[in-house]
Amino acid sequence: MKGEIYEMLNKQWKSACKVILMQEIGELKEYEGWLRESLEPLSIEKSGISGKKILAVGNYPKGIKFISFDEVDQGKKFQPLSINDIKDIDGIADAVRERASYCGNIVLGNSSQIEHSTGIEDSHFMLGSHTFHKSEYIAHCTLGRETSHAFGSSFIGESSFLIKSDNIWRTARCFCSSWVYESSDAHYSHGLNGCFDCMFCFGLRGAKNCVGNVQLEKGKYAELKTKLLVEITAELKKRKRLAFVTEIVPKKKTTLQFRPTPEKAKESDFGAIEAAFSKACELIFGRSIGSILPLEKYLLRNVRGSSAHSSALSGTPVFAGSMQLDLERVKTGRLATFYELLGMSKIRESPEGVKMENIRLSNIQNLIEPIAYFSTEEETQSKNIIECPTANCASDCFRCNRTYYVKYCALSFWPRNSEHMFGCDSTRNSSFCIKCHNSYKLGRCFEADTSQNCTGCYFIHNCENVHDSMFCFNVKNLRYAIGNAEVGREKFMQAKEALQKYIIERLERSNALELDIFNIGHCKN
Repeated sequence: MKGEIYEMLNKQWKSACKVILMQEIGELKEYEGWLRESLEPLSIEKSGISGKKILAVGNYPKGIKFISFDEVDQGKKFQPLSINDIKDIDGIADAVRERASYCGNIVLGNSSQIEHSTGIEDSHFMLGSHTFHKSEYIAHCTLGRETSHAFGSSFIGESSFLIKSDNIWRTARCFCSSWVYESSDAHYSHGLNGCFDCMFCFGLRGAKNCVGNVQLEKGKYAELKTKLLVEITAELKKRKRLAFVTEIVPKKKTTLQFRPTPEKAKESDFGAIEAAFSKACELIFGRSIGSILPLEKYLLRNVRGSSAHSSALSGTPVFAGSMQLDLERVKTGRLATFYELLGMSKIRESPEGVKMENIRLSNIQNLIEPIAYFSTEEETQSKNIIECPTANCASDCFRCNRTYYVKYCALSFWPRNSEHMFGCDSTRNSSFCIKCHNSYKLGRCFEADTSQNCTGCYFIHNCENVHDSMFCFNVKNLRYAIGNAEVGREKFMQAKEALQKYIIERLERSNALELDIFNIGHCKN
């Protein structure tokens, strides 16, 4: 592997290893396989124009046409569809298929030095990654924002110097760890907040200089950390892989010293979610279509949902997302609720018979066995959160995953800084959207994918600054457009009314619509 992008990232990889592991461990390319394990998948396609490799994010069926973002002709003019084409929705969909190409390798804004990546905005030096905003020096990562020097990591924000970690926020120097917030220097840890210099720790708050939740004097911690890092780097150099934090926990069940106090049942108001869904339907479809519950299966199509599991401590339901790394936490058999993890994982004395100076990788399980539990849940500064694994500064949400700074959302994944979002996946800074994906700054949209700064649109893909339009692909700066051609307000409003009727009839009859933005370019409805 050669080239300016790789050479720079290889240099930054070595720098990150020095910062996190205290020494270099070799070339970035030697660890690519390990770094890519358990990441959210990318679709690898081929351009219908040049044959070049295309990376795309989405549930695309086989047989559709792809194009690379740098091959899109933004100045291309399209003739309006004929009267025969737009007499009904099926006719429009059939005609649009001839104009539909799905786009990958998408790089937006002020970005540079991007390779084998897509969904990149205002970022620099990215390799083998997708869905990043305002980041730099990123290799083999997925889903992040405002982050630098990250390798093999997922769902990361406002952080730096990360290796093989996930769900990291406002944290520096993190290795093989998960769910670490506002911390620094975390190795092989889970569920930390406000912690500094912790190794093999679980669920701690405001702790420092800890190994296995045992607090040490600063000098002794530094000595033990150095010894453990020597073992870690030796193993990495030898095998080019190291077990993740979910792989190091004991398989056997522990005899619990902690018995969780039953959590107080929270009051919930599902009516607020139903009212919000009705409001969104009125804006998008022209009228309410009733309860959201009969539409759950349909709304979750092409969305990373969540499911209920049981706490290993109490049998209490624990909700987990469907991301690969969430499922690996479930598979450990050591799942706990958010509050159970906090209740049992505190700073403790050294366990009887364990000498901290003798701790090594080979015997670390003996130290962590009583505390090594994982939670796929969190809820902070939120209210009326119903069956959502994760919520922060959120309100009135139902069965959503990664709900941060949102309100009135249901059956969605990562609708950050948004409101009134239903059946959406990775659509941020948006409002009043139904079934929109991988997009940014949308309003009143239905079935949009990989688009930004659009309002009042239906069935659009890779569109920017497009308003009151439908069935558009790979275009910018249009209004009242159908099939990539502007038709004027009157014709658009006629088609919009027909489309709304078409959607409502099918949703009320069968609680689903076969046509979606991912298959419209492939199969007839």
